[in-house]
Amino acid sequence: MNEKTCPYCAETVLTAAVKCKHCGSMLDGSAREVTVRGADPFARLHTPIQGMRTGPVTPIGWCGIGLGGLFVLVSAVMLFGDQGTAEEIFFTFMCGVAFGIVSFLWARKK
Repeated sequence: MNEKTCPYCAETVLTAAVKCKHCGSMLDGSAREVTVRGADPFARLHTPIQGMRTGPVTPIGWCGIGLGGLFVLVSAVMLFGDQGTAEEIFFTFMCGVAFGIVSFLWARKK
């Protein structure tokens, strides 16, 4: 059986081998990675989300914005009432802001 040494990992492979079974290197000098240009295999998953970023906010979006506002209000009450650590107040505030922004940007009609 004719064998040769892979120049990348020094393992023994068959002489007829085009790709090393140990490290995955191409032994014939071609590119190691195959890339597909001009086509996004996940395009069907992106399109519905991108299409929802225009138009009026849905009732679910308004509920999310209201819930985010409620978190911000709770963090203000915690701050002025000395009812929590700085980390808890900051986390509650940031959750409210993030929830409101995400709801505003995502939950929209086409």
